[in-house]
Amino acid sequence: MKLRLERLCLGGDAIGRSKEGLAVFVPYGAPGEDVHVHHWQAKKNFARAWIQNITSPSKDRVDPPCPYFFTPGTAPHTVCGGCDWQHLAYSAQLKAKKELLIEAFQKISRIAHPPVDNTIGTDKPTRYRNKVQIPFASSKEGQLKAGFFAPGTHQIVPFEDCLVQGEESIKIFNAIQKWLRKNPVQAYHRDRHNGWLRHILIRTNSRHDALVAVISNGKQFHQAVSFSKDLTQQCPAVKSIFHNINTKPGNVILGPEWRHLYGKHYLTETVLGLRFRLSPGAFFQVHHAMAEKLYQTAVAFSEPNPKETVLELYAGVGAIGQLLASKARYVWCVEENEQAVKDAIESPPPHNNNKEFHYSPRFGGVLFWSYKIQRSLINA
Repeated sequence: MKLRLERLCLGGDAIGRSKEGLAVFVPYGAPGEDVHVHHWQAKKNFARAWIQNITSPSKDRVDPPCPYFFTPGTAPHTVCGGCDWQHLAYSAQLKAKKELLIEAFQKISRIAHPPVDNTIGTDKPTRYRNKVQIPFASSKEGQLKAGFFAPGTHQIVPFEDCLVQGEESIKIFNAIQKWLRKNPVQAYHRDRHNGWLRHILIRTNSRHDALVAVISNGKQFHQAVSFSKDLTQQCPAVKSIFHNINTKPGNVILGPEWRHLYGKHYLTETVLGLRFRLSPGAFFQVHHAMAEKLYQTAVAFSEPNPKETVLELYAGVGAIGQLLASKARYVWCVEENEQAVKDAIESPPPHNNNKEFHYSPRFGGVLFWSYKIQRSLINA
């Protein structure tokens, strides 16, 4: 079938309409393109299809830099599903994000003309991620393989490099694969719920230190000493190694039990002059430079005064809370991840301020803590 693609939609697909008026979602398409599609999947009120070839390309289409990214005519199960828009110029991606946000306000909030500013972009659209979680599986021949899932599947597409991950993370990942070829283990099978190795987690900081976690379906890690010794010899940037146990079926990556195998118990990261402790299970923004822009924007928009109290929800390690603590009377942070709360409390206080912590016990599954900055104005 031939389609004219009209616009991008939430989720990243382009959308066109069949002759009967049926909405057709097309991954890796661009507005204004004429395409022939295949792998048609009919649903009740819409359809999904993939590009066979492009007869009239968009002016915004570019050649994707990643060799694992979709190209027209490629079978869907062979494509890495880690990225959606490498076929679009970065300026077009920023414009599309603004348009999608405007559309969301119009359709959901019924705001006719929402005041949305231009998308704040990055100077580094590649090699920016400081955290990656890579799944493992076994091939039909029983060989271990690792990579990212093909779109909409649990079928792994192996890779040797990923252009959105930091180079140090890729070096560590390849070193782990090399060790696993010499010391084979059985990969986890999600349908049969057997096998041992589920994921590898790698986290780095701006100083290129790394934390590694092995996520398994069982408690035993008989070769933990060999693994830790070999990995730290091959990759001196690895300062910390953990073992995470996740025996529950499903798509949740991390389990509740952590075992420390080597080195430090956390990484430290500096953002806008503030230092944060990062445990393996704590959330932190994956793009360091954009995190600083994001936090600066949040602080500028909120503008608290010394008599106001700020509530930061889904706080993680409390990065925005710390930045606001020197401006507000109190900052209350709310977070359910206990590791993140402990990291926030143990992170050094903002410079030139005396910070008190007030920690509340778990209430309704959520943890509360606050930053209080001593000031003569407040104390008076």
